[in-house]
Amino acid sequence: MAGFYILRDEQDTGDAGNPLRLPTYPYEIPLAIQDRMFKENGELFYPSFYGDPYWTDFLEDARFGQDDASAMAEMFGDFMVVNGYVLHFPLGSFFLFSFV
Repeated sequence: MAGFYILRDEQDTGDAGNPLRLPTYPYEIPLAIQDRMFKENGELFYPSFYGDPYWTDFLEDARFGQDDASAMAEMFGDFMVVNGYVLHFPLGSFFLFSFV
């Protein structure tokens, strides 16, 4: 799970005509950057059971039984995703965009 919010101030108001002259909606695009792991078939992967690949990388000293699922505090994926996409997506526009 992930979430984010956009902070505003008197310079970056989010309104047209803001003091920084930044683009506003619809040319302002929020970006959620995360790391993920995927199986060879493209499914999202999370090492949560004993014997899963990378289990020992994260839970080597954990006190879970072999049949217990984990609730890992952290996991390092091998792919970066932006807004859920592994690869970039073309915007198809020549307007100035603001990525927040």
